[in-house]
Amino acid sequence: MVESTIILLDNSEWMRNGDYIPTRMLAQQDAADTICYAKSEQHPQNTLAVMSSAGSSPEVQIPLTSAQDGLLNAIRSVKLSGKCDLATSLRVAQLVLRNRENKAGGQRIVIFVGSPVEEDSKQLIRLAKQLKKSNIACDVVSFGEVEQNAQILTEFIEAVNKSGNSHLVAVPAGPHLLSDVLISTPIVMGENSSDSSTTSTVGGGMSMGGGDVEDPMIAEAIRASLMTHAQEATTTGNDATTAATDATDTDVAMLGEEDDEEALLQHALMMSMQAEDSCSGNTTKAAAVSTPATPTPAPATETGSTAAQEEEDDEEEALRLALQMSMADGGAGETSEPAATPMDTEDDDVAAMMADPEFLQSLYGDLPGVDLTDSRIQDVLSQVTQEEEEEGSGDAEEEKKE
Repeated sequence: MVESTIILLDNSEWMRNGDYIPTRMLAQQDAADTICYAKSEQHPQNTLAVMSSAGSSPEVQIPLTSAQDGLLNAIRSVKLSGKCDLATSLRVAQLVLRNRENKAGGQRIVIFVGSPVEEDSKQLIRLAKQLKKSNIACDVVSFGEVEQNAQILTEFIEAVNKSGNSHLVAVPAGPHLLSDVLISTPIVMGENSSDSSTTSTVGGGMSMGGGDVEDPMIAEAIRASLMTHAQEATTTGNDATTAATDATDTDVAMLGEEDDEEALLQHALMMSMQAEDSCSGNTTKAAAVSTPATPTPAPATETGSTAAQEEEDDEEEALRLALQMSMADGGAGETSEPAATPMDTEDDDVAAMMADPEFLQSLYGDLPGVDLTDSRIQDVLSQVTQEEEEEGSGDAEEEKKE
């Protein structure tokens, strides 16, 4: 028969205890996985839901569904918190089953109880009668605090039981697995179970077939196997963590090396640009002082009206200096040789040469960026010619006076 089942997990702080293998919480999750698989095998249309009973309030982890992946993920995602509220959890589960899609199917709540039950016995019996009236069967898995909860849980099962549809299985702590114990019980086997008793208690041995077998060697072998499996899982997790850490460190180191290389390239580029600027400046100055015919002006970059004006002033000053030095060199060369003409004749010749366009074109026309037709150059030439003429006339007047 199609059945809708809600698995109610105990996620209280009591589940941290390690008296069950490997812990109460992990043993409970393993048993819940087993129940999910068993219910799905019994009928393909069976649906299950997962709820948590502790924390701030009971919570439906996943609604009724037949998807095994979603159920298993919901079971593994339950977090430990607070104390178990069994009464409220049963009321919420009853509402979930009331709103199920398949109204013709059966209804069941599988309750895991691994912490002390704090509800009053009368309150739980009243809830059990309500569940029985709604045709909701209940299976209780008592573990952890088995002796403390034995009486109240027994009374609850007796009140909710209807024609043997509800069961209580108490599993004391021992070397056995909780899921292995439940395999041979009506909670997992259902109608195919040979043990149809309402209440049963499993001893300290392993459940095999139809009964319990006390065998210390088998129990020790199972314990050793579980410890080995736990160690392997821990080692695998540590290896994965170490690999992730190493990969992260490698990425950080590579990024650091890339940053260092980029910084070195930027520094080398700046040094190169400074060296080029220094060489260009030295070459320009040397050319302007030694040979006026081969100066190479530094490349200009327009950065604004102020920079352009300063560049023009520098060019004008360089031209003025070059003209004066050229005239000084010419005068020195002529005075070094024996002069056959008077001083006023030399001054007239210099003025005539400065006024000769062809001479100026041959002297300065090859300079890059020099335009003899420029008004500024013409003004400088006129000023130099006028100064030479005034100096020549002044010397002539002094000679006459002497």
